[in-house]
Amino acid sequence: MNGEFDQGLSPDLFPENPLYILVNSMPTISNVIYIIIFGFFTSLCAGMATVLSWCFTDMKYTYPLSFVIWFSQILGLHHSLALIIQPFNEVNLEDFIFIFFKSTILFLAIITIGFIYKVKSDEV
Repeated sequence: MNGEFDQGLSPDLFPENPLYILVNSMPTISNVIYIIIFGFFTSLCAGMATVLSWCFTDMKYTYPLSFVIWFSQILGLHHSLALIIQPFNEVNLEDFIFIFFKSTILFLAIITIGFIYKVKSDEV
């Protein structure tokens, strides 16, 4: 609007939230960073689904289990993964870090445990 990024998102709305101020003051860089974060979690979810498909060869177990694990991270009011994979939210830095590490640890734990299980079960 008039050559400026102003769609009702003003840093004045949440002056106590430095992440919100930073995201709104640099929207293009923020979009790129959030695209990278989204790609990171998409790859973790794809890795989780791949490992689950190795462990459960029947699709009727793999798809629902993958969906439940992914959807459990999306649900939640203040600790939802959806808050940190899209820019211009009112999430503060502490919640952002908590959600990021909680979801990353969960996905990596499932990938690691599933991979170890599959390697152990396929050894001769």
